[in-house]
Amino acid sequence: MLRHRPHRQHPPAHHQVDTLPPQSHWQVIGISLAQWPLVAAAITMGGNVRVGLEDNFYLEEGRMAKSNGELVAKAARMCKELGTEVASPADARQQLGLEPEPRPAPAMHRTK
Repeated sequence: MLRHRPHRQHPPAHHQVDTLPPQSHWQVIGISLAQWPLVAAAITMGGNVRVGLEDNFYLEEGRMAKSNGELVAKAARMCKELGTEVASPADARQQLGLEPEPRPAPAMHRTK
C-alpha cells in the first residue's frame, strides 16, 4: 500500500545527511506525533535522536506519556528493533569528545 506524499519544499532528509562532513554528529527533533517517524528515520540513517516532553506528549495517538522516561524507553526500543544500540553515557561522551567523567558543578554559595 502506498500513502499520499504531499509536495515537499525541502530536500529529503537523506540528501541533507549526505551533504554533512564525514564523522558529523547529527540528530532529529520531532514535534508531537511527528517525532516517531523522524526518530525511525534518524536511527536508520545513522543519526542521533532526542525525545522529551518538551517536544512531544504522546507515545502514540491518544496515549500520553507519563514521563520523559517513557519517551526515552520507546526511543530505545525503536533502536533495538531497528538493529542498533543506545550509546552508554561513557560512549556518548567519547563520541562527542568530552571528558570521560563530567566535572562536578561548582558549589554555589548563597548570601543572605
